[in-house]
Amino acid sequence: MGIPTETSRFYETLNFDIELNQHDAQMYISWANTQISFTIETSTNAIIYKLIQEELLIGENKVADNYAGAAAYLAYRGVALKSALKLAEKGKELDKDSEWISGIKIGIYESLKLYDDALEEIYQALELLKRKENRVNEISRMETEYVRIKKLRDN
Repeated sequence: MGIPTETSRFYETLNFDIELNQHDAQMYISWANTQISFTIETSTNAIIYKLIQEELLIGENKVADNYAGAAAYLAYRGVALKSALKLAEKGKELDKDSEWISGIKIGIYESLKLYDDALEEIYQALELLKRKENRVNEISRMETEYVRIKKLRDN
């Protein structure tokens, strides 16, 4: 439990505030000029990491979106990016036409500063999008991404 601290703000009534931090939270209890806070931890991260280790990284799962979700999760948290890339590649093997997985791979490549790989993934995504109908917005967005990442690579 946290240690009570004095606040500059006056709380006329007892207040309970929760600040969400991804899968955990910070709880604040305030009254008058006193506040106490503590962390509420969940096991979500541990459960997800266990699933990634025991089912996805060894290739047991056969659902592309599970690999994509795990890769996106790791990439969003900015951890284990090489594992995230491996997961995204496995997902892409299972669903070669997945635009979601292409986007995840592009983001991971950029985070790893593998700009040539990101540009190649964008090129492949553009080829896929051009074969589909009514994808003008997605094509335009990908072309903008291509230019942006090319500038990163060239700087």
